[in-house]
Amino acid sequence: MRVSQMSGNSLRVGCRWTNELEDLKGKRVRLLGDCLLSSGFLSYVGAFSWEFRSDMVYCEWRDDIVERGIPLSDPFKIETILTNDVEISRYVVQHFDRLLIVF
Repeated sequence: MRVSQMSGNSLRVGCRWTNELEDLKGKRVRLLGDCLLSSGFLSYVGAFSWEFRSDMVYCEWRDDIVERGIPLSDPFKIETILTNDVEISRYVVQHFDRLLIVF
């Protein structure tokens, strides 16, 4: 019984690793477009309003990258390149009191 459990666990882990490897291969292909769009955002649009930045990144630049056939994550979200869930959670916890004052 124990040997069968271990072999079943090994099969599940092997399948999970295979799926993760395929996901990483896809991310590697899309990395060029993701980095191109993110670096443009960081370099050129920081001084503009949120509406202008959003339109520039998600409409104009994204469409141009897609038209040129450069691989890009779909849907592209700049925050997935520039941060992660742990950092976002930490920011929310640290600045939650400030958010309450604003609203």
